[in-house]
Amino acid sequence: MRRVRQIERFSDECHEIQLQQLTQLLDEAKNTEYGKKHGFARLQDINDFKKAVPLVRYEDLRPYIMQMVEGKSDVLWRGVTRNFAQSSGTSDGKSKYVPITKESFSRCHYRGGVDCVALYLAMNPQSRIFDGKAFILGGSYANELHLRKDVVVGDLSANLINNINPLANLVRIPDKQTALMEDWSKKLPALVEASRRQNVTNISGVPSWFLSVIKEVMRREGVESIHDVWHNLEVFSTEASASSPTAVNMRASPTRQRCTSWRPTTPPKDFSPCSRRPTLRQCSCCSTSVCSTNHTAV
Repeated sequence: MRRVRQIERFSDECHEIQLQQLTQLLDEAKNTEYGKKHGFARLQDINDFKKAVPLVRYEDLRPYIMQMVEGKSDVLWRGVTRNFAQSSGTSDGKSKYVPITKESFSRCHYRGGVDCVALYLAMNPQSRIFDGKAFILGGSYANELHLRKDVVVGDLSANLINNINPLANLVRIPDKQTALMEDWSKKLPALVEASRRQNVTNISGVPSWFLSVIKEVMRREGVESIHDVWHNLEVFSTEASASSPTAVNMRASPTRQRCTSWRPTTPPKDFSPCSRRPTLRQCSCCSTSVCSTNHTAV
């Protein structure tokens, strides 16, 4: 796939790509309040940036972000930002609000999702994930702020679901109204009903949330493995957090399992299937090795 080849280029040209990204971001933010304060327009490289822009904590940025929440434009980023992700469990007891700009949606979050799918399909050309539905589990917009009507604050996942390309709704469950419900005691049974009769091939969301859903689906169906309900489930996409309890409850059979946890490994001496330097990735769950260049299983 062309996108996979582009991603592989990142490791070969990381310095040049990062410098290009920094230059682009500085240029786009140079006329903001923060950009003018730190002279973004004059910065040419990483050394200029390190000298001009200090390391800060979130609390140093909170006044700027709250201005953005109130609707002020050109503060940390150009234009008006209307979406904010709310954190939880912070050390000082205050929620943190992370701006999600239009560029952040398209260039970071959604592109990152597409990249994950591209890499997965490259490693698993036999995949049938598009034969069924994607079960995307999100949060809500619950918050304690008094907001303008055109500004929304909530879980990052809620923002992503609410702003996703409408075409994606044709291949995912549940519907947006169910996905964004705030009351978990009502949301959980609604999620179970929306999913237990569907051909779910892939799931994505926070492990702890999905564990509750999976347990309830299994209980309702009277089975011991989620694969007895979602027969074609093959991949779970999630954040970088411990998910071993979820993995235990998934209990995939060898014929259904798709390797998604990879680590670099040293190729054997006689292994050289690639025109470029031979490197392997090895699955930490089943020790399957795949060439990182042409994705050949060995």
